[in-house]
Amino acid sequence: MLSRKYTKSSHVSFLNNILKFNQAKYRQWSPTAMLNAMQAIKDKNVSVRKAAKLYDVPLTTLRDRVDGRCSVETVKSGPEPLFSQEEEVRLVNFVSYMASLGYGLSRTHVLEVASDLAIYLGKRDRHHPLSMYWFYDFMGRWPELHVVKPRGLTAVRAQSASPKVIDRYFVELKSTLTKYNLLDKPQSIYNLDEKGISTEHRPPNIVAKRGVSSQAITSPRGANTTIIGCGNALGQQIPPYYIFAGNRMREELLSGCLPGLVSEFLDYITSIFVTKI
Repeated sequence: MLSRKYTKSSHVSFLNNILKFNQAKYRQWSPTAMLNAMQAIKDKNVSVRKAAKLYDVPLTTLRDRVDGRCSVETVKSGPEPLFSQEEEVRLVNFVSYMASLGYGLSRTHVLEVASDLAIYLGKRDRHHPLSMYWFYDFMGRWPELHVVKPRGLTAVRAQSASPKVIDRYFVELKSTLTKYNLLDKPQSIYNLDEKGISTEHRPPNIVAKRGVSSQAITSPRGANTTIIGCGNALGQQIPPYYIFAGNRMREELLSGCLPGLVSEFLDYITSIFVTKI
């Protein structure tokens, strides 16, 4: 009886080990590492085996791409991604760059940027934006990206207020202006910012009798309207863009505004913002 029980337990353990063994770790390599390995083979005459070891990518997977059996841009089985490898690299660099500036994009913002890019490239229309399924696939293709909770702005400001950091900022600013030949072109240097305006009435301090609780009539619910403004170093301005609360845009909200304003942000960028700068 003891022997039979022991045999059964061992058999179950053996089957569990088989299941664990067959659970292959699928595509644990980074697309960026694969591209770097391909570049090393092409430019530095590194062998395929050495490049696979240096950049920590599977040897067989790298060899398939070198021999042309598989496209360099292929990062997973199944349907091809919506964007090409180069387009996704640009998107990854943009997301990383915005996070380094302190303006990191949330999941929703990444989807909006990617949807606008897909519309601009003619791969999607406005009625079929990208979904969270695309976002999770995108994050799976780029393991160097991850969702993280950013630090509070107050702590960042406190650490960035030292003379050393400020001096470095102006050094980088001069380097950027020199690189793009903007030192003597203030008309080409623009600053864009947003301002939220609350429609809810905040009553001021009033004079009232002591011991009497005073009230002020306010609206039951308030909503913020965001205004995006932009101007250059000469003081010249371009028409603003308004963001109203709600799920659907009502054109009457733009009644009385500056002529030529549009409700779609992509139209605003292409027809107003780009043409003015």
